Amino acid sequence: MAYQATKKTAANKAYKYQKIIDITQQQIAKAGFASVFMADIAQQAGIATGTLYRYFANKQQLCGEVFRIYTEIEVNLVQQLANQPDKNPTDKLINAITSFARRAIKSRHLAWSLIAEPLDPALESQRLKYRQAYCDIYSVLIDEGIKQQHFRQQNAAISAAAIVGALAESLVGPLAKTTPSPIDDKQLINNIVAFCLFALGANKHDS
Repeated sequence: MAYQATKKTAANKAYKYQKIIDITQQQIAKAGFASVFMADIAQQAGIATGTLYRYFANKQQLCGEVFRIYTEIEVNLVQQLANQPDKNPTDKLINAITSFARRAIKSRHLAWSLIAEPLDPALESQRLKYRQAYCDIYSVLIDEGIKQQHFRQQNAAISAAAIVGALAESLVGPLAKTTPSPIDDKQLINNIVAFCLFALGANKHDS
């Protein structure tokens, strides 16, 4: 009986944790990290504010967990696309960049919050950590492309950092929608891909 009670308690705790994460993610997707308030999240989750603090000590910790979960989803997807065994380096790069941009555009405000919203130092540190993770993925992919003569000779790590920076900066304005975009989403993605391929000196005979 004690085992069953413990198992039920653990399941209930996991359910509440996931509900808190989901509600916080939805709030960030609507209005950014700055709009998250512990009392509001607790109310939406149907729990007391004190109960919420038993899961997360403060707003910073809660937002940090949401940031980690949703950024890791994107990093892992880019990694999967970069590791496709049946694709050449150019196609892997195109697929990774295109997928990232499409997913960002599909969830505009959440993506903007993860990529560009001004954050406190702890969250900004997480952002830099994951930006480096993207750089590492692209660096390996670019190095592979150089060895297979799909890309010209270059410093893969520096080029990877430039690609990650260009990808983020080119999406910030369209995601924020602060000004009308002169091109549609498809054109935007195609332009980003074309720029990255040109910057790497991609073989014109590749996809």
